[in-house]
Amino acid sequence: MDETPRDDETPGVGPAWEPGTLIGRRYALERQLGRGSNGNVWLAKDQLLDKSVALKVLDPELAKNRDTVRRFLREVALAHAVTHPHVVRIYDTGEQDGLPYFTMEYIKGQTLEERIDGDEGRLDFKALRRIALQVLDGLESAHQVGVIHRDLKPGNVMLTHRGAIVLDFGVAGIEEAPKGDPSASSIMGLVRTEAGTIFGSPAYMAPELWEGESASVRSDLFAFGVMLYQMITGRLPWTAKTPAGYLQLLATTPPPPIRALRRDTPWPLLRLCMRCLSTDRAHRPGSAAAAIDLLSPLRSVGRRRLAFAGVAAAGVLAAFAWARAPWALRATGLPDQQTRTDLDAAVRMFDAGDDAAALRLIERLSAQAPNSATLVFWRAAVYHSLGDASGRAAACRTEGPLEGSAQWLRRAKAACAETFGTGTSDPQRAGDLLPLWVETALVPRSARGEDTAEQARDVLALLEREDANPLLPNRAQQARVHLEITLGRTDEAQQHLSDLVDAAPRIPLFAARLAWLASRRGQDERAATLASRVRAVDPTPALALQMDAGRMREAWEGIEALGEEHPHAPALVELWCTMAWRYGAQDPPAQCRAAHEGFAHALWSEQPDGLAGTLADPCPEVGDVSTVLTVAPWGLETVLTEAALRGALCRAGDGDPQALGGAREHASRLLAATPDSPWALLLAADVAERSGDAPLANAHRLEAVQRWRDADPDLPVVGALRTRVQGPPAGPRTAEHER
Repeated sequence: MDETPRDDETPGVGPAWEPGTLIGRRYALERQLGRGSNGNVWLAKDQLLDKSVALKVLDPELAKNRDTVRRFLREVALAHAVTHPHVVRIYDTGEQDGLPYFTMEYIKGQTLEERIDGDEGRLDFKALRRIALQVLDGLESAHQVGVIHRDLKPGNVMLTHRGAIVLDFGVAGIEEAPKGDPSASSIMGLVRTEAGTIFGSPAYMAPELWEGESASVRSDLFAFGVMLYQMITGRLPWTAKTPAGYLQLLATTPPPPIRALRRDTPWPLLRLCMRCLSTDRAHRPGSAAAAIDLLSPLRSVGRRRLAFAGVAAAGVLAAFAWARAPWALRATGLPDQQTRTDLDAAVRMFDAGDDAAALRLIERLSAQAPNSATLVFWRAAVYHSLGDASGRAAACRTEGPLEGSAQWLRRAKAACAETFGTGTSDPQRAGDLLPLWVETALVPRSARGEDTAEQARDVLALLEREDANPLLPNRAQQARVHLEITLGRTDEAQQHLSDLVDAAPRIPLFAARLAWLASRRGQDERAATLASRVRAVDPTPALALQMDAGRMREAWEGIEALGEEHPHAPALVELWCTMAWRYGAQDPPAQCRAAHEGFAHALWSEQPDGLAGTLADPCPEVGDVSTVLTVAPWGLETVLTEAALRGALCRAGDGDPQALGGAREHASRLLAATPDSPWALLLAADVAERSGDAPLANAHRLEAVQRWRDADPDLPVVGALRTRVQGPPAGPRTAEHER
């Protein structure tokens, strides 16, 4: 048999797409999940992120048409902008063997179609209403960024542990078919494309789509109406044996009355369904939000639409959407609506992790309203986030009495206190500032070794509520990650951060935090990639990684290049001075002598206290350490466990027979949590040596030397380690040597 490929065959298609194949040098195919009208869906393993994904590849026949390929990739790019709990997340796109593909989250569950057609009986109205609201939520988030689904149907809705999730946004209906009237024998299987417009399954197609008009928000809502009718009654509103018969029914005959098929249907569901099924699109709801209002009039749009990463483009909630009336402006101490709008923008920048941009805008606004309590609070909050104590102090100096409501006055006062606060000690009353409360009230207590587990669990439950924190959605996600670390759920925290970075790659807050956590866990290449990605916005991860490697001169050159006026400079100088102490500097380097406050100054003081005292004490007394990693300043995340280990070694030296076992346990936990940390390796070497295992001690020290292979040669700790491992350097030969 002649197996020479024909000219019209797509090269590489066929055997290349089979279990075990590596796609895009990243995705290992495992098994085929299904076949759609325009291609196959595979279960694949993302080898970079070590997670399962669903990979959809365009059908080879469709891939022959480059216009179709371009449209496919364009639709995927649009759908990628949608980030919402009830919309499948799209991760990546690529092309292999001439076939474009994209990856999305792998979701386990039951399709709505399977539920409707299954043996479980009709959906009860409570579940039905919940599914309808979740689907509309997902549609609204997509419509807000200009993405139309085009093929909404029960088969494209998955019922999962996190609720109903809408699949195949914008890409389900890409297919080429003959122009003209449909001629398929089954109306359910027909899809057609006209004038470059993507259409979906005809049973769910709005009448205007049959006329060749473009898909729209209202055509998606017609499809939703058909789906809702099915959910209520168990059948389609119109059925026919031929396309022509179906079109005739659609144009002339209303669907059977819902209450004739299900007498107890609630009026809100009935009204919503019939409005969406109107053949006159002007009579349908104008948006998914309007449809939600028909079903749940008291449901607040602002509290409804918290995206998974809080970053749906053009869907980020205004920080002070309530502050529109003159009395509301007076409550904030802001002079006019324009100032309020600008502050909204600054808060969104802060929420995304672009602290420098947020600060520049807030500084300009503060010149216009120097006594606004709201501006004082946010200015102080940004300086606190940047680690700039002197900047925060300057932000709190006003020309006159603060202006604003009692709430904002209380918040401004707390932000300007010796320790930054949000104006309440009760997380239940923190409201939309709960993420900041976590970072400034709960996390520092955990870093000091206090038992915060019970409160952390309670606050995590508050943050996980669907309607929580519309003001700072990204900071809320970061707070959740930090609480997971506080509770010892480090793997869960890293997966959470990875999902956030996948869903919102342009949000520097998430990438910078994942760079930090990846570096702690020995994932250097990943940390460096993420640090490089955010360096223009937040240089801290990139410079901190240099300090970790002992390249202190290079790091200082990077800090100097930023300039003294750079918003991140004060915190970076503080970090550099802290690391200089850790590397064994006996006296403050010249660039650190001017500091009269901060952690580095406390380390060099005659009697350091608090966390600095714990780090400086060679034989500290530390209680039970529940988790190895804490959310502390960069480089200090394992200080408590290190201190507990040193204290145990001291007690072992004093003859305590049980202390050495405790030291071994701490060393094991340190190496498990931070496997490549030279500090952990040095302490583990001390424990091995005290236990009589010299080969293991030497192995740990050799590995630490390797980790510091690029370190500056004049760092005392590194120099002493190299001498111990390699022996003293040979000096010049003298006459005495010759004799």
